[in-house]
Amino acid sequence: MRPFCNNDSILILTLDIDLATPSYNPADRAFYTGVTYLIIGVIALPVNIFVFLNLIRAPLINESCYKLIAITSFLDIFNLVTACFVSGISSILYLSYCSPGGAWLYPYSVYFMLHWYAYCAASEVLALDRLLIFARPRLAEFLFDGRRAWFWLLYVLGYATLGTLIKPSMFYIYSPVAGVFFDGDNNPFHIYNNFIKLIFVTLCYVFVIMFLVKLGNGATSTGQKSLSIQTLIVAILAALSTVGYLAVSYLPPGNPLSNYTGLIGQLGWILLHTFSGFVYLIGNKTIRSNFLKIVCRRSPKVSVTTINVSRTTTKQS
Repeated sequence: MRPFCNNDSILILTLDIDLATPSYNPADRAFYTGVTYLIIGVIALPVNIFVFLNLIRAPLINESCYKLIAITSFLDIFNLVTACFVSGISSILYLSYCSPGGAWLYPYSVYFMLHWYAYCAASEVLALDRLLIFARPRLAEFLFDGRRAWFWLLYVLGYATLGTLIKPSMFYIYSPVAGVFFDGDNNPFHIYNNFIKLIFVTLCYVFVIMFLVKLGNGATSTGQKSLSIQTLIVAILAALSTVGYLAVSYLPPGNPLSNYTGLIGQLGWILLHTFSGFVYLIGNKTIRSNFLKIVCRRSPKVSVTTINVSRTTTKQS
């Protein structure tokens, strides 16, 4: 028998949520949870893919910062696949790793955590780049200019791999009813990772805001300021997602939200990667223009035909 499963192949990690009560059918909650995730994913994933494809093309990819944003955008896509589609389909099918045919969800947790760690590391690198652009421009040029930005991929991948190897056990288990991956085995690295990312990225952007206010219309280009504001908005979304999840996680027992903590946390994770794509789609002029070209090209054209009617006046004598 697998860990956290009973003899009926039911996940018992969250006993109060996953087992039915006389007035409650967990399969219904799982179904509607899955449908919600899929609807968001169907809307968000194409936007994020479109943004990523624009980021890796000229002229954007020629800029160092857009290389870093392209990395985070790529990881947004992978996180959305897990958070919306893998989770959504599993909930609709009422599938956990305890279910027949659901064993693959157990090792899959290692795969998706690898992408989450990579996203956190990439976000920290991007925040550092934005800070140094204002605080130490020469150092920013030395660390990130040109192809040097791609070398930070080594740090991102190395950090994610290290986080996985430190705790190689397959610790996250998806609950189709709660709609979230639960930690079946405490993982300190995951906790430290989330707190360090929150603190480091927040501090970086606090200083970025201070520099933006101080410089005003100074020497820094308008493009750099606009780009910093876009990445700042994404960072704020990430902070709200983390803080919101922590807030509901420590609510007192018996609180009406206590049975929805996992759902709220999962939605925060989903919305973070969803809104990232929309921020760059709306805020970046090049990406926005390319999107409008596609929309206008596919819009039905209305032909207007003008008919001139001339009157002939006959004079009678």
